[in-house]
Amino acid sequence: MQRTNSTRRKPPISKRAARPARSDAWLAKKRLSETLNAGLEPIRTERARWAAKISDVKEILIDGSKKAGAIAQATIALVRDAVKLSMPEGATKS
Repeated sequence: MQRTNSTRRKPPISKRAARPARSDAWLAKKRLSETLNAGLEPIRTERARWAAKISDVKEILIDGSKKAGAIAQATIALVRDAVKLSMPEGATKS
């Protein structure tokens, strides 16, 4: 079977020729890592500040949950009225 140009194997790239590409990739990864860490530093600082005040965080979450629950109940009442699913006056849930 005769080989054509498209089926010939290419010679392997020498290790010496591959080094500059590795070096460029390494520098790009290092720059990316430094940029990401610099961008995340304010977030990490803020997280550490809140982690030191865990009781305040719990209180904020409880207050927010109560407010969200009240809003949700009002919204559900509006929806039930809109689709005529309201409970008759004086009826109780079972």
